[in-house]
Amino acid sequence: MTQFIRPVMMFAVAVTAARSPAWEGTLNGRGQGEAQAHIWCYPNRPPNQPSIARNNEQQHLIVLGPGLPVCNGRSHIRSQGTGEHSWHQLSHFNASDGDTVDWHSMLPFVTPSSYDATGSLEMNAVITGLHTATFTVTWSGTDPGVAMHLGWFDESQQPPVLLHQELRVGPWSETIVVSIVSPGDVSLVNFESSGAAVSIACGSADFNCDGDLGTDADIEAFFACLGGSCPAAPCPSTADFNGDGDLGTDADIEAFFRVLGGGTC
Repeated sequence: MTQFIRPVMMFAVAVTAARSPAWEGTLNGRGQGEAQAHIWCYPNRPPNQPSIARNNEQQHLIVLGPGLPVCNGRSHIRSQGTGEHSWHQLSHFNASDGDTVDWHSMLPFVTPSSYDATGSLEMNAVITGLHTATFTVTWSGTDPGVAMHLGWFDESQQPPVLLHQELRVGPWSETIVVSIVSPGDVSLVNFESSGAAVSIACGSADFNCDGDLGTDADIEAFFACLGGSCPAAPCPSTADFNGDGDLGTDADIEAFFRVLGGGTC
């Protein structure tokens, strides 16, 4: 298992794709915690400032999308945690059509492989004693472009001590049971969760970025790009239309005409 340091309370960098939703949150058994989210919407990307930033320092609650105005319509982050006498959390996140998600140092673990990358987490816990609690976690990631990290930290000690951690890289779908023993009051143990996802970007039928979809000018611009003359920046269109890393292949041409006809990559 790769050793992780205590995560910084922020959302980090995206890579090769364009739009980047990210989430992270902390929660203890008394319902105390916070959640944060940053989103980079295409063509914006890190290290630029995020297009959307949300920070809830009062509770673990983040709701962003779907249907965000400047991002892919399917991309979203929803994460809510509650406590008081135990820990409960429900999270779901999706990166679509070139969107990417990252947290802290998780980026090396994910590999874009689909147009929709999705992660989900449901956690319920029971306090079994002053120093003990049992966590039941049902979580999943749809493909190698999805990863999640869970960590349990004893906040009664300074600096806080890592009690246990779990890391998964997709595809996976499972339920695990984790027993935590804390030297201090177990209700003060912080459960920290975060997710990352990357998806393959598909080109647009507005290939020349003039605002008109699927025109003769778009077709001409596509074939000119195959010949080495692609639209000028900031138009993002390239000869790798299907986002698989190979430029100007038969698969790119087929994907272009599928999208031109109203389909998907």
